[in-house]
Amino acid sequence: MHKILVAVDLSTHSLKTVEYVGKIVVGSKEFKIELFSVIKEVSRQLISKEEARRAESIFEERPEIAGRYWRRKDEDEVLKFFHQCIKALAELEVDRGLIKASFVPWKGDIATAILEEAKRRGFGTVALGRRGLSVVEEFFIGSVSKKVVKEAQDLTVWVVG
Repeated sequence: MHKILVAVDLSTHSLKTVEYVGKIVVGSKEFKIELFSVIKEVSRQLISKEEARRAESIFEERPEIAGRYWRRKDEDEVLKFFHQCIKALAELEVDRGLIKASFVPWKGDIATAILEEAKRRGFGTVALGRRGLSVVEEFFIGSVSKKVVKEAQDLTVWVVG
């Protein structure tokens, strides 16, 4: 079974990446797809008690994110986008049983979060979109896809776009 981590950021580029991966794997039972998003980690003091309790209820089933907090609004946006991606894959007739979705709250470099998740969970491939940065913007601020390609080890990286 080949596992593909599809990193998404709620953009149209990400949705196109999901569709690209779907076209490659459709009809095969040899691939598993995991939609993955990084959401902004925030201090526990900056969220409501209800949001903190909600996060803490997830810690037991996801110990890798224990002690990290996020805004419910950010989670809802990611879950809504995951639903849109799953719908796009269903329209391509990708078997729903082969698709999962997860997010991680993270402070810092998004490329590092993607690569750590891929390594920790044994993914063989990471797929992500190339954001529409100009040459000048990419030179000064870089891009997540560029960093993932540069720093990936023992991993296939598909950059779509």
